[in-house]
Amino acid sequence: MNRFKIVLGYFLGFIGAIVLTGLVSLLIVKVTVLDSSYVKRKLDNNNYYEKVSGEIKEKMENYMVSSGLPETILDDLYSNEEIREDVNLFIDSIYRGKSITTNIDKVRDRLNDNINNYINDHDVKVTSKSYIESFVNNMVKFYEQEINFYGMVNGYIGYVPKIESYVNMGLVVLLILFVILLVSLLLLKVKYIGSVISASGLIILFIRIIFNEKIDYHNILVISDNFSNVVKLFVNNVNYLALILSIFLILLGIGINLAFSLQSMPKKG
Repeated sequence: MNRFKIVLGYFLGFIGAIVLTGLVSLLIVKVTVLDSSYVKRKLDNNNYYEKVSGEIKEKMENYMVSSGLPETILDDLYSNEEIREDVNLFIDSIYRGKSITTNIDKVRDRLNDNINNYINDHDVKVTSKSYIESFVNNMVKFYEQEINFYGMVNGYIGYVPKIESYVNMGLVVLLILFVILLVSLLLLKVKYIGSVISASGLIILFIRIIFNEKIDYHNILVISDNFSNVVKLFVNNVNYLALILSIFLILLGIGINLAFSLQSMPKKG
């Protein structure tokens, strides 16, 4: 192999490692962050819905302390299943870019019914209907905030489908480019194709190490402990997936190099 082909082979190998790194990175994003089913499973595994129910109840109870109303008005306002349904509907709205209808109005109607029943059963004299309306609105707001992640992602509804389409396009382009580079390396008869794959694994592993050193995501606090735990869970899972894939690529590359070495060994006899 002449010098030009050697230099070209190393150059294509370097580009191939970068392209494969990008391909794997986009694949990780696609199967985690951009997969609504994956997100729902992780929320379920973290008992997110039950914890949301507890946080809503706690906030409502704290808010109504000075209202003079009994805690019985909170009875049967919502169920864990309705919270699960509403959270999942909101997640679907993010990933599909469409508006949704939740159980928020049902919670409002039930709370109004409970308050009116208490007032009628105990002959309570209401001096300000506007206070009752404000009270109900604020109570329902606690439910709505927990359901839609405190509105943090409202501004991004409609963008996720676009991002997903770009990621899918990027996967196709990078895959085609990697195949072309791989074929080119085979035509050049280079024997370090496995090293290209291992190099990609090392790059991913290096990026992961730098990320863990620079960002202390274990102590991150976003809005509430419950929401923060979910964010940590997602980052930790992506981090773990990156580790597994990087090790797999490194070992795969070593295996391919060994196969090429064994193939090129002179046969005895």
